[in-house]
Amino acid sequence: MKPSQARTVGRDYRRGISPAKRAYFNARIQTHIQRLSGRIASYWALPEEADPGRRAGDYLPVIDGASLVFKAYICDTQCELGALNIPVPMAGETLKAEDMDWVLVPLTAYDLTGMRVGMGGGFYDQTLDRVPRHRRIGVAYPGQCVSRIWAADWDLPLGGVITPAGLRRF
Repeated sequence: MKPSQARTVGRDYRRGISPAKRAYFNARIQTHIQRLSGRIASYWALPEEADPGRRAGDYLPVIDGASLVFKAYICDTQCELGALNIPVPMAGETLKAEDMDWVLVPLTAYDLTGMRVGMGGGFYDQTLDRVPRHRRIGVAYPGQCVSRIWAADWDLPLGGVITPAGLRRF
């Protein structure tokens, strides 16, 4: 499946989730993420995205040129709107992706080989090449899995995905 087709499937699925089901899915996803330890690069979920939640001590992405760095998160009130109107921490330690123990990756769709498509901005594509595959973990709802995504040369597979059912390794 072409990345654009996979993106459409994933976005249509996300839009169709009821608020109650979304809350249930997100709670299950966050329970599984709490089992991870170390330096965790998370993200501030957009309204339709699977939400990994935010915990003090996690790191949130900040756009740095064409890629991302990650800034320590303390609490919501210590954030300001950054690029794309996504809140980012105002102060705190900033680390590169390769310094993280886990990089949680938002996605629009993924396949069972670990290939993913995002929203199309390319920021994670430019960042993940410095992170070993086993530390790249997608976060998704169950209906975002598609049969196969035709990868481009620059696409890097995930090492696993966390869904409401748990962590699946590729």
